[in-house]
Amino acid sequence: MSSELFSDEFQDFVAKCLIKDPKRRWSAEELLEHPFVQAKSYVRLNERELDQICNKVLHYFRAHPE
Repeated sequence: MSSELFSDEFQDFVAKCLIKDPKRRWSAEELLEHPFVQAKSYVRLNERELDQICNKVLHYFRAHPE
């Protein structure tokens, strides 16, 4: 992800969501405690920004199939 578009906290949050190994991937409970979620940073995103995020996540999964 481009660090120009996304905060360090957001990039770290997404990275923890996308860890393929389920033993290493953060649980939902852990993710809810992540600083990005706790700071409610996502509330400041507009629809265009959310679309960009979704497209980047979809691109990641298409580029990294299991």
